[in-house]
Amino acid sequence: MVLAGHAGWPVARTRAHELGVELFFVLSGFLITALLLEEHERDGEVALGRFYRRRAQRLLPALVFVCVACLAVASWTNLLDWGGTRRGVIGGLTYSSGVERVHGWDLGPLGHLWSLAVEEHFYLFWPLLLLGLLALRRRTWLLAAPAGLAAAVLIWRVWLLVGGRGDLDTLNTRLYYPTDTRVMAPLAGCALAVVMVRFGASWAARWALPLGVAALVLLTWLSSGPVITDRPWLFIAGLPLAALSGIALCVAAATTPNIVASALSWRPLTWLGGISYGGYLVHYPIYFAFGYELTGMSTAQAVPVIALSVLAGAAVERFVERPFRRGRRPTPVPAADQRTFGR
Repeated sequence: MVLAGHAGWPVARTRAHELGVELFFVLSGFLITALLLEEHERDGEVALGRFYRRRAQRLLPALVFVCVACLAVASWTNLLDWGGTRRGVIGGLTYSSGVERVHGWDLGPLGHLWSLAVEEHFYLFWPLLLLGLLALRRRTWLLAAPAGLAAAVLIWRVWLLVGGRGDLDTLNTRLYYPTDTRVMAPLAGCALAVVMVRFGASWAARWALPLGVAALVLLTWLSSGPVITDRPWLFIAGLPLAALSGIALCVAAATTPNIVASALSWRPLTWLGGISYGGYLVHYPIYFAFGYELTGMSTAQAVPVIALSVLAGAAVERFVERPFRRGRRPTPVPAADQRTFGR
């Protein structure tokens, strides 16, 4: 979705890239919280040091590689702008790209790393908050915290829109990039994980298929670019609907058997999922190198650069990410997957 959306293909008005990032945020919050809750149930504690070490092993090697590669290309060729690339590297490696975008910095081929900043900030604060909530031993608070914070973020967006200062472009930038306005989706995924792991998910088997189908239909419609995905409506209608779709897809994917879960388990899709991080990192620089900066590409333009991005992402996964994952213990599948997710 992100690769096609950033290409503006096959429909130039598509919002697929914005929706794809929102889905990723929901999925990330769901998976991280489910794994942390399962670890707490299994071991009676959460090893934060191990959690952060694994996040670093997973995220940093490919990020550093792409940043260094972009600097090299910008230094030796005219394919990438040196100034924008340098600022993008600073923002990417310090996870401050969202703040830089708000302040109007041109981050060139690495402007897309704002989403990694949102994720990293989420990884830093949520496990700490989750540990505090687990210490209280109250399931209702465990659910109320992420759900309440997600609602508060949505209210904060509305407040910024109503009382926003400056021109509309400045306000849209303020709403789109920083963590305080985009962390709603990961928190929504957290709330779903709490429900399915700690409250049980016997209801999921009955509702998984209709929820999954409804989510796919809704995402298809949203991707076509209806009015509610235009800014500023995107922040109070389009993205919340995308987050709800992400929640529904998580329920469908975690509850088997059903048609939606089987479709999402199709081998080509799981392969794309495996290389998605590397593909996301490299696609933006590739588009820039070809001179296609968020344009409505023709089919002749879009197909080669999307294919090249996928191949480059596969290479990054194979030769950069995978060596750093060797020797790690496999991440256990949450017991909740077996106990309560309808399997």
